[in-house]
Amino acid sequence: MKWLITLLTVALTTTGCMLETPDPCDASPISCDSAPVIKDPVPATPSIQATPGVESISVSWSGSTRAEAYFLYHNTSQPVGTSNRIDLANVTSYSFSDLDASKTYYYSVVGYNKTGPSSMSAAASATPIPKAPASITATLGAGSNTITWASTNGATGGYTLYYSTSTPVTTSDNAFAVSGTSYTHTGLAGGTPIYYAVSAYNAGGHSALSSETSSTPVPAKPTGIAAVAGIEENTISWNSVAGATGYTLHYSESTPVTTGDSSFTVGGTSYTHTSLDASKTYYYAVIADGSTGSSPLSGEAAAQPIPGAPTLTVGTSTHTTVTVNWNTVSGASAYRLYKSSTSPVTTSDTPIVGAGTSHTETGLTSGDTLYFAMLSQNTIGISGLSNEVSATAVPAQPGTLVATPKSSGGGIQTQWTASTGHNGYRLLYRIGSHSLNDILASPTTISVSAGSTSKNITTVSINQLASIVLVAYNSGGNSVYSNVVEEQPVPRTPDLQVPDVSKPGKVTLTWTDNNGVNTFRVYRMTGSSGNPETTGTLLATLSGSTLTYTDSGFPAYGGTTYRYAVVPEGG
Repeated sequence: MKWLITLLTVALTTTGCMLETPDPCDASPISCDSAPVIKDPVPATPSIQATPGVESISVSWSGSTRAEAYFLYHNTSQPVGTSNRIDLANVTSYSFSDLDASKTYYYSVVGYNKTGPSSMSAAASATPIPKAPASITATLGAGSNTITWASTNGATGGYTLYYSTSTPVTTSDNAFAVSGTSYTHTGLAGGTPIYYAVSAYNAGGHSALSSETSSTPVPAKPTGIAAVAGIEENTISWNSVAGATGYTLHYSESTPVTTGDSSFTVGGTSYTHTSLDASKTYYYAVIADGSTGSSPLSGEAAAQPIPGAPTLTVGTSTHTTVTVNWNTVSGASAYRLYKSSTSPVTTSDTPIVGAGTSHTETGLTSGDTLYFAMLSQNTIGISGLSNEVSATAVPAQPGTLVATPKSSGGGIQTQWTASTGHNGYRLLYRIGSHSLNDILASPTTISVSAGSTSKNITTVSINQLASIVLVAYNSGGNSVYSNVVEEQPVPRTPDLQVPDVSKPGKVTLTWTDNNGVNTFRVYRMTGSSGNPETTGTLLATLSGSTLTYTDSGFPAYGGTTYRYAVVPEGG
């Protein structure tokens, strides 16, 4: 019966009870007569949590029933162990500060009472959040800002760089994840300020934002520069740059182009560089200008211009040929001359390809007209057509020029054989005996219609010798000049008035027209027919200014007829 009671006592002892000290009777419960001591149960095992803060961790746990105090164990590795213990009163939280944010901390807790400790809780862990970076700076670049900041202990996850075009910067703004302590923010518009703040982070979370910094970048370096050759010009273009207020285009005849080379200020994204030498290659680079400065030089582009068209002029023509001339064009390696019998000349007309600076078209007939235009070329391209000129084969030289005094006096009669292909003639003379060049130096010109082959010159005085030459002309120019002839007009025959016989024994003669007369000779004969100058008697030689003469020396009277002749003599 004793044995049975002992077994029941053991069962009660092990149900919700704990022995304060080992019972020596336990070694032999059947034979031991002593009674066990009944105590309160130990606390329940707590449940623990760890929450990270900035270089700190807050640890909390759920209250353990029947716990009167707690042992808080901590370590930087697992298992937590019991080496690092903090004895706490009946509280359910504890904060650790000044922690190393580069480490992970592990925690367990044990509740205890007078009866004894609970089991150790499962471990909780946390990594302290790093501090915000202590400093941040931004340096402007071309279309970019470079931001740097101080490293932060424990930022094992890296950094988050926030940015905005306005202040303050917040964590709601755009951001970049950065592993190091600097970042170059590219693709920015020059002249626009950008504000930055940075946060460090690790497994514990993000730090607060750093202080702000800002920078206004200069425009980015232009891209896409290209140069296209034109006629004695190059057109340069490039891509637009955000934030650029304008551009500076630098150029040189050698590479590399530098900012010390000549330049143009350009408002847009293209420029036409004119009046260039087509024998040279021109190199270009552009910078974008902004309110805070200018970008670096772009890449280079180069182009050699196409030569300009020559200027055509008409050269010397003959009655079977025409000649055109042109100037040498710098950079031209060849020329192409086009001709046509009609205007305008086009590149579909007959080409005459060659070099040089002139061309003579042969096998023409007087009056034939041809039209010409030309272009120049080099390995880059072909110019446009030049100015158009027309060239006409001049008339053939007129036939031999003949000049004789006008039979009635007071003029010179000229005659010649007709030219061909002409629009008319010009009869040129100069008083005195002159060569062709002397005549042409100071001529008197008489125009003659194309159908005429003679002309009476009436503007030369009787006492003047004239040197005369003839030329035919058309739109192409003058023919070869005719031979030079010299001739002098004879005096005009005086207009003899009716003799005055009113006075006995006298006959008074009067006449008109003494232009160019040096002397007058008065002849008389008897009879009703004949020429007094050849068969009569010379009565008197008078000065050219005399216009009257009285004859009173008659050999016979009554029924005798007398005939008179007044003959002028020039210089």
